[in-house]
Order: sequence, then structure tokens, then C-alpha cells
Amino acid sequence: VLAADPPSPIAGEADAYFDLCVQYGINPAVALAFFSKESDRGTTGVAVQTRSWGNQRRARQAARSTGTLQTQWGPFAIYRNWRDSLADWCETLLSEVYKGEGRTTVRSVIPKYAPAFENNTTLYIHQTLERLSRWQDAPPPAPGFIDYPILAPPAISQAQFVAILQQYGSPAGADAPALYDLAVANKVDPAVALAFFVMTSRAGTGYQNPAKVANHNWGEIAGNGAGIGGVATYSTWAQGLTAWIRLLVDDYGSQGLNTLSTVLGRYQPAGMSDPASYARALGDLIQIWQNAPAGVGGGGIQYTNPLHC
Repeated sequence: VLAADPPSPIAGEADAYFDLCVQYGINPAVALAFFSKESDRGTTGVAVQTRSWGNQRRARQAARSTGTLQTQWGPFAIYRNWRDSLADWCETLLSEVYKGEGRTTVRSVIPKYAPAFENNTTLYIHQTLERLSRWQDAPPPAPGFIDYPILAPPAISQAQFVAILQQYGSPAGADAPALYDLAVANKVDPAVALAFFVMTSRAGTGYQNPAKVANHNWGEIAGNGAGIGGVATYSTWAQGLTAWIRLLVDDYGSQGLNTLSTVLGRYQPAGMSDPASYARALGDLIQIWQNAPAGVGGGGIQYTNPLHC
């Protein structure tokens, strides 16, 4: 997480910061979630100047501070280094101010740490818990696995995109050129979009209930559940693909989930299936298409287990 773009200024010393949290008995993931929320891991806001892990107003131990930064949002302690700041943050949460009052969980700490009169406390709690869940679910990259990015130039040609949909006898085949162009216009790799379509429904031909084809749901995304089978429904395949793109690019991408391995932890959580295996299957499928002759669908691999978002 610390090494993600833009990299945190402490990315090269991640192990030391992890160990410091453990020494204090603080969950490193929780500490990292606060660090991410307050300053995007030390890359934005006043923390760039103060080297403050959690944007502390004052240092718990004065020797760790070199002064105070006065801002329009009030004063913030300036720390000698990030490690002193993390130590101060840990000691604050273990002090009479939090632990002493029985505040030992995310839900109990944040209302005091980020009070409602100057923060959206509910959102802070939600974002912190969401980060923890996402990091816990994220599958590790498998050996030899190509972790294709969602936003990328086309990995396959339009002709091959069309041929693959024809190979599956896809109901979206008639719209294939326009669907390819729609993905490109949104800077999404059409091969990645197509791999999800094949994986979730054999490109619209593998539903257990054939009537679900009327949903025009590119990736079996839940939405409001108004469609056949309890998923979202759209008027056209173009609308279904657009909704899928918005889910991956706007919702997931804004959270830093922008490759197969990172997206699948949310798109297909571990409690529902094996996200690492799904990510590998998608990557393998794209590789097969890339290695196939131009305009040929590829090896004919078919996946019949639908994903649920």
C-alpha cells in the first residue's frame, strides 16, 4: 500500500513502521488506514510539511516536535520525522484519552478523533473500514501472472474483439465494433472488458436462466437488483458496458483498485469465491487472445461461473 503510486515518503522503510505498530500492540492495518485517510500516506495536505502520521494537533512528547504549523484549519504539530510521529500517534491512542475511555476500535475512536463538528465522522468510519476490508481481501499476485490494468491501450484489435464475440455466439455480437469503441473512448482496455463478459456469462450465452440475457448486464453487477435474477438491468449492451465501466473506473479506480488482482478482491470477494484464481483466469484469457492470429477468437476457453458484484 505504501509503495502504490504516488509512493509514500516512507515506502522504503515500510517494515520498520509495521514493526513499530506491532511493538505498541497497534494493528498496523488500522494505523495505515488512518495514515491513508489523513494524508494519502504522507503525500498530500499539511502532513507533507509536518511529517505527521495522523495530522496531530500537538505532540504527545514535546521532544519529538520541532514546532507548530499554523494553518487556516488550526495548528498542527511538526515532527522531526515520520517515525516519531507514528510513535506519538500510537501512544495517543493507547492513552487515557482513547484506551482509557474504552475507545479501542475504529468505530469508537473516530467520533473523538474526528468529531462531527469539523469532520464527516460517519464517512471517516466508513472509509477506514472499507480500506481495511479491501486490503484484507486483496489477492496476492500469483507466479507468472500478468496483472493487466483496467485503464490501458487495447491489448487486442477491434477485429479480434468482434471475432471473439462471434465465436461465443454472443447476443452482443451485432454491436461489437461500437462496444469496442466505447471501451476505448473510456480508456478501458477492451480485452479486459471482454474477459469479464466471457468470465461472468460466456459473453451473454451461459446464464443458468436464459431469460437473463434481457438484462444486458455486462458483468452481472448488482445495481438495484431490479433485473431478472436480482441484478441490474439495462436497455442495451452499450448501457450495460457503460455501467460496468463506471463501476470499475469511478468506484473502484477512485479507491486505487486499477488492475485485475486489486479489483477482484472487491468484485469477487474472498467470501464468495477465490479472487486470485478469477484474476488469473482473466489474465490467462487475455494472453490467449493476444497470442492468437489476428481476427481469430483464440483457444475457445469458456467459463460458466458468474461473478456477482
